[in-house]
Amino acid sequence: MENGKKIIITLLIIIVLVLLIWLIVRNSHEVGANNTSEENAVNDVTSENVTNAIENEMQNETNTTNEIESNINQTSGTNSETNASQEQQPEGKEEAESNEENQGVNEEQKAIEMAKEAWGLSTDAYTFAIDSKQGDIYRVSVISNAMVIAYYDVNVRTGEVTEN
Repeated sequence: MENGKKIIITLLIIIVLVLLIWLIVRNSHEVGANNTSEENAVNDVTSENVTNAIENEMQNETNTTNEIESNINQTSGTNSETNASQEQQPEGKEEAESNEENQGVNEEQKAIEMAKEAWGLSTDAYTFAIDSKQGDIYRVSVISNAMVIAYYDVNVRTGEVTEN
């Protein structure tokens, strides 16, 4: 009977070892599957974050562009109101001569046109706006994607255009 006991014990040990190996292999496959699903979840969240960041950036650029356009329109409206109020006032001799020389040409528009010529690149992709005026010199800003990328100082009287 001793040989029978040895055989039974050996068979039990072999069965236990096979079960242990099977459990280890099964668990390693489950861990790999869990890691893959966790990695996919992380990739999905990262992808959503990148998409949201891009959408937010595009919205910010749109808002900034709208603000700049609004400021340009407000500046144009203010200048039109100022010009209208000046036209209602009686003109002095020098003002009458100045108006005759200009023959009704809008100096701001002329300054923008001179800046466009100095810019030299296709002006369709850029917006030009009067930033400020000091005496006869207009500061014209060149705007692209809601950002000022260049300034030109334009003297309408002398025709001088300098980039800043």
